[in-house]
Amino acid sequence: MPETNHTIGSRRSWARSVSKFIRPFGVGLISLFVVGGSVLYVLSPSSEALAMNVSSRASHADGHEVIYGEVTDFTHHVVRNADVLIYSLVHGRRVLVRELHTGPNGTYSGMFDTPGGVYVVELVVHVGGQTLTHFRTMHMVPGSDYRVSGRVTVHDLFAFLPVSSY
Repeated sequence: MPETNHTIGSRRSWARSVSKFIRPFGVGLISLFVVGGSVLYVLSPSSEALAMNVSSRASHADGHEVIYGEVTDFTHHVVRNADVLIYSLVHGRRVLVRELHTGPNGTYSGMFDTPGGVYVVELVVHVGGQTLTHFRTMHMVPGSDYRVSGRVTVHDLFAFLPVSSY
């Protein structure tokens, strides 16, 4: 049966009437999601973590290893009195080889002698009543320089919606 103008018009009016109810419901649901995500972001506790970056430079003739670097926070401010601990692995146990501390400018540097092999470098930072630690196992070669830098990062619960969804 061919459609008449009356049948087509009733379909359009039905679609408009359904759209009148669904569109505000969808906008309200999205708004509730945005507001709920914002409340969670504001009320959620943040947690801090410590990240570590390690790089090495070619060997030099004197046979001493040099380890240096800096420790900063998430705003790029220096972290004073952070501990840098270097352990050798002996029969699967860590044995402390060298202990260094960051100074007022957040940097540290130290020389030590090793026969080469696998070592563990650990950064320990005391921030806001928390002790954050991060370690990295690395293979050290006699006479090399190692830059080990750390950054305290903050992790929050955060819900992101694309701008197009607002």
